[in-house]
Amino acid sequence: MEDPASDVDTYELPEFGYNDELLLFAAPNERLEYTRNECVAALRGVRLPSDVATAPWDVKLCVLHGIRYHPAFAAEIRPHLAGLPVEFTRVVNARTIMSNEIPDMEGPDQIPYCIWHPDVALEATYRMLVQRYPQMRYQVGRACAVAGYDGLYAELNLRPDVSIAEEAQDNAHHPGSRAIFDLIVAQPTRWRIMDDYNRTIALEDEDAVPPARFGLNGDTAVRSLLDRKHEFVEPGYRSEFRARELGHIYLASSSDVPGVEAGKW
Repeated sequence: MEDPASDVDTYELPEFGYNDELLLFAAPNERLEYTRNECVAALRGVRLPSDVATAPWDVKLCVLHGIRYHPAFAAEIRPHLAGLPVEFTRVVNARTIMSNEIPDMEGPDQIPYCIWHPDVALEATYRMLVQRYPQMRYQVGRACAVAGYDGLYAELNLRPDVSIAEEAQDNAHHPGSRAIFDLIVAQPTRWRIMDDYNRTIALEDEDAVPPARFGLNGDTAVRSLLDRKHEFVEPGYRSEFRARELGHIYLASSSDVPGVEAGKW
């Protein structure tokens, strides 16, 4: 059978899933190399590479991207998450939210950081999300800045956060985003509650976070930057540090990776 990803530039997604469990649970030493076609198939949401749980990090980035960009891929992989690292659960949950469904999340390690790229959910979805998971209020506020949901943003009663302000500025073509930006920068004090580089949100220590000293300084991984790609290189057993560096400048660590498309990292 011809590999559906063999034509990297022109192939169309076939009408089949990847529910062959041999692909999901191959013996650890059965496959020692990962081909370009396997990675492209994962990027495009066609199927998982063999033995993805122990694959090199650059191969995992392809799978994480495929999940984030392809709702059907995320839905197919969900029943198998127990056998995969937790970053796969987070990115499936992110994709589920962006597809306007509220996932069951059993602990903080399953809560995604980025829930606004490549898609935004409906305002009603984000409202239901924060009602069920109030600890996600800053992620929802950030999504509001992307989508222009200034009404919902006002309901969240967040501290003025510089990352949300920069995100709103980046999406100021939406009147609601511009309104969020104007509201935040009009405040005499602003904070950096969200940390894109470590994917952390200072919820428990919110009162201990010092005010942002330099205001808006352009170091937020705003949505437009998440569409920037790296040149595709052949997959292999490079170090995890190098793979993370190639995966994405900002958000390529072990969570939701807005990363790459076929032919590029």
